[in-house]
Amino acid sequence: MKWIAFLLLILLSNAAHAGYRKVFGYSVMPESRITISGSTNVSQFACFSHSEAPTGSFLLEETGPQGRALRFHDAYLQISVSSFDCGHRIMNRNMHESLGGEKFPYITIKIIEATNIHYNPKTSSGTARVAVVITLNGITRNSTMRISYQAQDINNIVVDVSKNMRMSDFGIDPPTPA
Repeated sequence: MKWIAFLLLILLSNAAHAGYRKVFGYSVMPESRITISGSTNVSQFACFSHSEAPTGSFLLEETGPQGRALRFHDAYLQISVSSFDCGHRIMNRNMHESLGGEKFPYITIKIIEATNIHYNPKTSSGTARVAVVITLNGITRNSTMRISYQAQDINNIVVDVSKNMRMSDFGIDPPTPA
């Protein structure tokens, strides 16, 4: 899920005054990855999404003191369940079935709010807390993620984020190896 926060960080440095509202476009870099990794009762697994890098737009408004909190509107990503490749055909099928891909073909991640925790202007890097809503297998859960980010230039920011979740929180039994 490395690219989830990519959207936010372009914005954190641009929201500088109270009442700030602006529509932003975004694109996720093609080399970014979304990974589902975990373990079964027999082994560990990692499945990588090979879907197209999503693009879109969203409305951002500043809500907190000194530009520290940002609220998002229509900032969401949809990842096709069928885009995940676990490196083994049977494991791919089991993962798709486990994630409810026939009935619910997308994992949706909606970004609600970002709060900057720390920013270092000398290195153009920092950390932020991001409130998200994740929908998987038809079940929606609120969550928070802590991200770290590093500006590469004016238009590109590298973001690192991971989130541990239980598949059972989404009504899913972990896939079993063949």
